[in-house]
Amino acid sequence: LPRHPDQERYLIGMICAIIDAFHFKVTTDDDDDIVTAVNDDKDKVVVTGENNNDNENLEQGNAIWRALQNRIIPKIEGFLVKEKVERGGSIVQTIRSPIALALMKLFQKLPLEIFELKLPRLLTEVCNAMKSKASNS
Repeated sequence: LPRHPDQERYLIGMICAIIDAFHFKVTTDDDDDIVTAVNDDKDKVVVTGENNNDNENLEQGNAIWRALQNRIIPKIEGFLVKEKVERGGSIVQTIRSPIALALMKLFQKLPLEIFELKLPRLLTEVCNAMKSKASNS
């Protein structure tokens, strides 16, 4: 987004469409004989597609979960707030509401434990941007 500010609207639309189309089922599993991914809180997480028949799907699911956790979600959370410099030199934070909505939809597809970990940060970012906007008016 920083490299193409003139195409920001289209890029955000694309990101939101991709997140809305996320079709993998993410579940937590405590069974030790299944290959699982481990998140930061050491909860075991398995990501599976529509048809999970073999070990290859579990490995693919783990790769998807790692990509979500380490690259995709943090990058998209970085796009949530846009900072602008006004004429007076003050910095105003604005929320990209489509990104907030897409992140919420993605978080709802995750297990409840992960949803409860991610939701407070999203709400804090939205509230801070709203507070910043209210204090500038």
